[in-house]
Order: sequence, then structure tokens, then C-alpha cells
Amino acid sequence: MDYSTIHGTLVHIYSAEVIWHSRWIGHSPRRPLGPADVPGLDELTQQWTDHEQKMRSFAEALSDNDVRTRVVDYLDTRGEPNSRLLWQMMAHAINHGTHHRSEVAAAATQLGHSPGDLDLIVYFRTLTD
Repeated sequence: MDYSTIHGTLVHIYSAEVIWHSRWIGHSPRRPLGPADVPGLDELTQQWTDHEQKMRSFAEALSDNDVRTRVVDYLDTRGEPNSRLLWQMMAHAINHGTHHRSEVAAAATQLGHSPGDLDLIVYFRTLTD
């Protein structure tokens, strides 16, 4: 799907993370955020940074058993009921973000602003150096 702009794609990634996290804690947002909800890069950066702390707190509180066996019941944005294992939802959220971040990286590179090396193993090396 085309989100028209780099900003639109970034808001889409952020919105998806907010929606999935909301579902994991028992809420089912009825609509995704759009560019008008987070109009500027500074605002998006601040909201995403704040949200990252919520995601980390949620993940840190999980047991291995929670991740493997917890079933999450939720309504999708059309109001349709769904159930999924938490680990499947978490894997989807990660994969979804990776997919769209690669689109943003390609678009930025085409505009002459490459984000540099985004390989996960490179990131892991920064944690141990």
C-alpha cells in the first residue's frame, strides 16, 4: 500500500505499533492514526519515543509462557472479532515495521539521504561494542 509520503509511511508504522500494543493490553482502537493526527516529525518522534517505553515495559513484564501461550482477543479496525497468539501478533508487528522501514529507507536513499546500514546484525554489534 502506498502512504503517499515518507511521513505518511512513518505515521502508518507508528500507528500499527500503537494499535497492536493497545490490543495486547485489552483495547481495540477503531481507526489507525493518520498524518493529520501526527502532523510534524518532531511530534511523531516524541510520541514514538514515549510509546517505545510502553512497549518495553509490556515486553519486560511478560513471561516466556505468556509469549508462547497467551491468546489475545480483539476487534480489528472494522469491528470484526479476532483471536491470535501473542507471539504471532508480536512477530507480525516486528515484520510489518521492518517492511515499511525498508520502504522509507529506499525513498530516503532515492532523495539522497541514505539512512545507512539497517541490518539487524549491525545494530546488535552496537549493543556489544
